Amino acid sequence: METSSRSERIKKRFIEVSQNNELYTSDEIQIIEYLFKRLNLLTITEAAKRSKVSYNGMKKRVETGKEMNLKVGDITLVSC
Repeated sequence: METSSRSERIKKRFIEVSQNNELYTSDEIQIIEYLFKRLNLLTITEAAKRSKVSYNGMKKRVETGKEMNLKVGDITLVSC
C-alpha cells in the first residue's frame, strides 16, 4: 500500500467524521493541540527569533513559499 494513498484516505475519513459530528469538540481540540506541537507551529516573530533572521526576512520566506505555514484568522503560523 502506498503511503500517499493511505494518507489521503485517513484525511478524507477525518473530514467525514468531523462533518458528521462523530467527534466531540474536545476530541477535535485535542487533535489540533497535538498537531500544533507535532508541527512546532510558531508565529512569524517566534519563528524569526528561532531561525535567527529578521521578522521581515521570515515574512518574505513565508510569502515566497520557503516556509510551511498556516493562516488562522489574521495570524500566520510557521512550522519550524
